[in-house]
Amino acid sequence: MVFSDSHLTEKVDRRINILENLLGQVDQVIINGDFWEGYLITFDRFVNSPWRRLFPLLKKKKTVYIYGNHDKKLLADNRVGLFSEKQTISYKLRLNGKMLIFEHGNRIVPAIDDLLRLKKLPKLIQYPVRTFHDFMIKKHGRKFINIKS
Repeated sequence: MVFSDSHLTEKVDRRINILENLLGQVDQVIINGDFWEGYLITFDRFVNSPWRRLFPLLKKKKTVYIYGNHDKKLLADNRVGLFSEKQTISYKLRLNGKMLIFEHGNRIVPAIDDLLRLKKLPKLIQYPVRTFHDFMIKKHGRKFINIKS
């Protein structure tokens, strides 16, 4: 299973149950960036949030964690090992004679935060990002996170 752009904060929503269910059905997991929302919360707050309930399940699946632009390596620490076996910015997987390359989108088209080498979003931008994120989850739920029932 490959997923990306979950942008998890300290707020737990129904995605936790969806992810738990999906994790029980797959052999391996690749998190393709923006697992947690590093511009709205610290890594410490994330690893101590209720989302940590997923960490043993992710670890058991030998999860590969690809850093994105909202969960950059410089925002995290060695506790990424709580939920992943390997951490990288690019991952190659040979499958059925094909080479699959996984990278987060900011490696293809750098975002403004990458170009400016920002460690966090300015306060002026944080509120609209959080508001949009919360609104989309509330309004669209599964549609927003791209999971079909």
